[in-house]
Amino acid sequence: DFQRTPGVLDTLLQHFQVVVSCVFPTPAKVVWMPTGYDPAIHNDKGCDRDIPVLFIGTRTDRKSSYLLRVTKEREVMILGNGWGASPPVYGDAYVYYLNQAQVAINLHQDARVGVNRRFFEMMACSFTLTDRVPGTEEILGKDLCQAVGFDTPDELADKVSYYLKRPEERQSLWLQEQKAIQPFSYRHAAERLLKTFRP
Repeated sequence: DFQRTPGVLDTLLQHFQVVVSCVFPTPAKVVWMPTGYDPAIHNDKGCDRDIPVLFIGTRTDRKSSYLLRVTKEREVMILGNGWGASPPVYGDAYVYYLNQAQVAINLHQDARVGVNRRFFEMMACSFTLTDRVPGTEEILGKDLCQAVGFDTPDELADKVSYYLKRPEERQSLWLQEQKAIQPFSYRHAAERLLKTFRP
């Protein structure tokens, strides 16, 4: 977020090109290149989906307010830094847990900035509901964003309840999520960057 570090953009713009993955919309002369997953790592491992609702991420007040609303109605497995006894989860364990989720929840630290890396990682591994942030609709498309996106804690709780009862609809939407994120793997980002430097 360029607003957090005043003056950094002027410094960055002295370079040949400035590319950002999450800030959207970008300032002039900055290229938006969202990315965040490796399909060789983040994918469906064929696990039993025996965790109904899962959240993985570092605790913030914003995230707590959303999850508190959902946990009023059902149990949610919450993993990550700052959640008391809950351990941080990275690497293979991260993918392992996501592969067991029927519904994964993605929450951004700041709703004003843009999509985080987990947005892509989670959708590659399991059906994911995500808060709408700048860039979400551009990546998912309007209809899919409407189906899996939410703006309020109540909307999240309603969608969790709705999709837990509808496994076929969940599966259909997850296939759409996987298709939507395909152009945003690390490999695709690297290929686009390399094209910038080709004569």
